[in-house]
Amino acid sequence: MWRFFMYALSAIKLIITVYKYTPQVRTNYLQQSTHGWSIWQILLDLTGGVLSFAQLLIDSALQRSWSGITGNPIKVGLAGVSVGFDLIFIVQHYWLYASGQEKTLDAEEEERRPLLVEGT
Repeated sequence: MWRFFMYALSAIKLIITVYKYTPQVRTNYLQQSTHGWSIWQILLDLTGGVLSFAQLLIDSALQRSWSGITGNPIKVGLAGVSVGFDLIFIVQHYWLYASGQEKTLDAEEEERRPLLVEGT
């Protein structure tokens, strides 16, 4: 009973993970820009997904059995979904919409200027 409950929660987590990434991919596509979010969180998330895969592979190698991977499909799915979406975000940020980042720098510089300047 508890095992089924934990698998159900894991499946819900996988669905939520897909659901949380999809709107950002769509928004980036519609705006043709990745302005407004940091690529660093994506790079860190990619690192986590790769390390999760590595942990599964190392555990399976040490046990000399594929059961570490095949016995935990949700973890494999979470790592795969995470890495997949992270690669999409990286392609969007560095290749597809990279030319829009130049305008972003000007906008950020404009935001840093004070509204009121003393002596005027």
